Amino acid sequence: GFIDISCTITYPDGSTCTVQHKNIVEVFTRPEPQFMVSRSLLCDGPDTVTLKDLTPNIARRNWVIDGTNYTDADEEQIHKLVTTGTKDISLVVTDSNGCEGVLSEKEVITVYPSLSYDFEADVRQGCKPQVVNFQLKGLKDTSKVIAHFWEFSGADFTSDNTKAPKQKQYFNAGEYDVSLQLQTNYGCTYNLRKNNYIRIGDTVQIELNTDIEGVCIGDSIVVRNKVDNTNNLASFNWKTSGTLHDTLKKQDELIIIGQDTGYID
Repeated sequence: GFIDISCTITYPDGSTCTVQHKNIVEVFTRPEPQFMVSRSLLCDGPDTVTLKDLTPNIARRNWVIDGTNYTDADEEQIHKLVTTGTKDISLVVTDSNGCEGVLSEKEVITVYPSLSYDFEADVRQGCKPQVVNFQLKGLKDTSKVIAHFWEFSGADFTSDNTKAPKQKQYFNAGEYDVSLQLQTNYGCTYNLRKNNYIRIGDTVQIELNTDIEGVCIGDSIVVRNKVDNTNNLASFNWKTSGTLHDTLKKQDELIIIGQDTGYID
């Protein structure tokens, strides 16, 4: 508001004279700084943040952001954080009357390092029905994780909220995604998704037979699959046991030559 001043002068003879001046000085209020920050919680390490001065009628402002000074700055200030931890911010504003206001806030921003983890399946491809077990891997500090959220598309049970989920079964052919979200006690949420991670094919019928049940040492034996799997685009991976002289593996046919007496699996 305004200040009035009066001055009374007393002369030697005792007479007085009063002089008054109205509105001789105006007193202004100091501005009260206000600001907002684009993000107060960073979960994947240092990154860029934007700060905005919300103080009205400001002619000039200075920022101090995590120890970095910005003089005669704009209303919006972009700052690149370079370390983890808590960050203090100060805003000094000057209005059109020359009055200055200061706001200093501690721990306005908290920066956490990114959380590194992975998951694995004991079987990633197979024929239906297929049982698969999943396991969380690579998480060094488990004390800060308070919740686990698994998603298994195409499985018999598509979600699980435990660290070690129960085994899943896939009854239909297809390619299926798996994701795992972790929530921490400091408010950060992390997501890991693997697209087409599980691949399940239709069950292929196999019926093996040989052209002869018994042979002499050195004779060849032909093993074939009697069921036509041409339409299923099946591939064969042959394995044999016993003492063999030689084998010839084809797509759906195996030719073996026995070297010793006994049975061949």
